[in-house]
Amino acid sequence: MEGSPRRVVMRTCLGAYQLYTRLYNERAKPAVMRYRYAVAVLHYSYRENSGLHPAHIRKAVKNRPGYYGRSHDHYNRGRGFAHHLFFNREGDSWPVTVLTDAHCHPEDLAAVFPQAEQERRRLGVTAAASACDMEEFAHNEELARNAAADGASPLLPCFAIHPQLPAVKAENGKPFTEVELNDTLVSLHDLASAGRIAAVGEFGFDLYNAAFRETEALQDKIFAAHLEAALRYNLPVTLHVRRAMHKIFAAAKILTKCRAVVFHSWSGTYDEGQSLLRRGVNAYFSFGNTVALNHKQAQKSCALFPPERLLTETDAPFQPLRGKNFSQWADLPLIIETAAALRCEAGTALTDAKELEKRIEANFCAVFKG
Repeated sequence: MEGSPRRVVMRTCLGAYQLYTRLYNERAKPAVMRYRYAVAVLHYSYRENSGLHPAHIRKAVKNRPGYYGRSHDHYNRGRGFAHHLFFNREGDSWPVTVLTDAHCHPEDLAAVFPQAEQERRRLGVTAAASACDMEEFAHNEELARNAAADGASPLLPCFAIHPQLPAVKAENGKPFTEVELNDTLVSLHDLASAGRIAAVGEFGFDLYNAAFRETEALQDKIFAAHLEAALRYNLPVTLHVRRAMHKIFAAAKILTKCRAVVFHSWSGTYDEGQSLLRRGVNAYFSFGNTVALNHKQAQKSCALFPPERLLTETDAPFQPLRGKNFSQWADLPLIIETAAALRCEAGTALTDAKELEKRIEANFCAVFKG
């Protein structure tokens, strides 16, 4: 994130104004969050002279129940909420520190956003980059080598067979053969034994539709083979789980042996996550734009999980905000600020965006560099 702290606050105010007025139009809830964000933006746009004309804000919030102007008490509460959102308790106006992305697809992102790697370097994002074949891995590894040579923020290559891949290949008339499976697993072991990957991922289970469910037996086989590799080389795993939490609980005993288990774009419930932790799984729960898209389970989990279990991600380019065509690394500050706001609403630990990002950075390092 570039620019003076003052300019950063201005852009943050404007971004919050644009996002949360749009969430209001889409009838996002809870209402308490809507009006607190609105008054927060109103207060700080005046305070920082951001150039956002007060008339524009009044037009957006006029006659919107639960949004602004209910009482002087609501305005004061909004000011306090904004303090948590934009500043730390010492008044430092830099909203975030080091940005980390626990899951992304750089090759796919580059196809729709050619300047992606320049953006990552400019923002200083350290990212774990997923690949499901050697061509994609080669792309990510080259980015990682170039970043290291240039002294830029690290890109950490990861490798695994995506659980959707067998179904996708079958739909394209190119079934995922036993030979292809064995060759890919050989590549996985070669990369892991040579220390060329930071994690085994993403793999897991996807039972979202009939086509994916038809490959469940093959997904089971791939899952077991990937866990074997992760345990052999003491690597963390990044899991893709959709409509398949029952399969994760069935594998909980072996998952407790893994160095770390990252649940990419956590789609389970808060209670399911807590149950995994109680069973001894060293689980980390990664959140992306879903927390800003009114996904209630993701918001609740992000608000209530212990801060030492949180990660942020973009899943770029596959998890865009409404009105956008792709997700990107520039989304990370908003994800962090939204997470901090959710935790503030819930009254849980680490409600300051800067401190929360420090914690998330430490979590990222514990998983991928530990």
